[in-house]
Amino acid sequence: AMVALVLAAALLLSVLAHPAPASAHPHAIDFSARARAFQHPGVVVSGTRITTIKQLIANKSEPVFTAYQRALASPYASLSYTPRGPPASGVINCGSHSHPDGGCSDEDSDGAAAVLQAMLFAITGRHDYAANAIKILNTYAAKLTRYNNSNAPLQAAWSTLKWARAAEILKFTSGSGWTSSEIAAFERMLYHIHLPLISEGSPANGNWELSMIEGMFGLAVLSENATLFAHATSLWRQRIPAYIYITSDGPKPVPPPRGTPTWYNQSVFNASVNGISQETCRDLGHTQMGLASAINAAETAYVQGVDLFSEMRTRFAATLEFHSRLLLPGARIPEYICHGNVTLAVAPTFEIGYNAINNRLQMPLPTTLQHLLVTVRPLPDPLDRFMMIYETLTHGAKMPARAGEEPPRLPPQMVPRAPHQVESNRMLQQ
Repeated sequence: AMVALVLAAALLLSVLAHPAPASAHPHAIDFSARARAFQHPGVVVSGTRITTIKQLIANKSEPVFTAYQRALASPYASLSYTPRGPPASGVINCGSHSHPDGGCSDEDSDGAAAVLQAMLFAITGRHDYAANAIKILNTYAAKLTRYNNSNAPLQAAWSTLKWARAAEILKFTSGSGWTSSEIAAFERMLYHIHLPLISEGSPANGNWELSMIEGMFGLAVLSENATLFAHATSLWRQRIPAYIYITSDGPKPVPPPRGTPTWYNQSVFNASVNGISQETCRDLGHTQMGLASAINAAETAYVQGVDLFSEMRTRFAATLEFHSRLLLPGARIPEYICHGNVTLAVAPTFEIGYNAINNRLQMPLPTTLQHLLVTVRPLPDPLDRFMMIYETLTHGAKMPARAGEEPPRLPPQMVPRAPHQVESNRMLQQ
């Protein structure tokens, strides 16, 4: 925690002590040659993938083409969409379970709209989508002053991960019209207001910290911050083994790196629950949020040349299959899973994870595919306003070999080290 605090403090002080000119980065970290190793666009969706999506749409290839048609019809893609927030006070006030909800839901909607319209700009080349997304980002950069109340860190995490996704596309796609001064102001907002709330992670349920980690990965790539990228990678490697149980962990889950989140009275830990999550017995809504952020973060790292999926392939394969079985229509919950009582919730996710584990790593996930076909892909507007935004559009088709799916390799000094035997050595996580 102290390392994370020092990191956040150093970044914040650099902003305060060295106000950047309009054309410069809004912080004074020395990126040097390492900055050139970042791939852009490169937050969840790569430039290569965007090119492939365009080809798939032109060929009306499924399931991407249908997802694209639904995206165009989404209210979050409407060109008449106008920012709903932030409140006039500049303060977003978020309590537990949305009580109070002072601009929190409005920001969720604005972030989802910015991501979807930025993506549609990249796909179609239509500048009106870019202009609309930029209007949303600039509005928050100009008016947001702080987050308040118990859910402030979580709200900051959810907003950071979406703001970074939208900003990455607009900043690094030619013709968006987003000016250097606007970009600098927006990044200043993320470093001043958001990063201090998320940089240390969280002792709460795993979905909190995983949302924070996804946000830090996005901000690191957007601002070409190698230090923050390495920090996010470290936190991800600590949290994943404590969030997803696999049989090799033994009769107890891996202890959490921070805090003491419970497993909600789950008492059985053996092969029968291989892939269960720390939040499964809470409800599958929060579980899917945690897993989606974990997967999105790993996808961003993959684009940047760090293959976290391979490190945790066993855990991801197990958890995708385990939860997909629970989410299939008519699934029965045995007594050894949450004492036979699971709160179900359908969320528009697992597409990115399926692509990474089944398609790239060649680990068959038949139940996950069945869940995607039956439950996820038929959804009329597949976004949750938090971190799941049209995954079938972006990752619903396997990239052809010629599209260069293999990521560029980073220079050795840029690749964060993985702990030895990260999948099985529980002592490393204590």
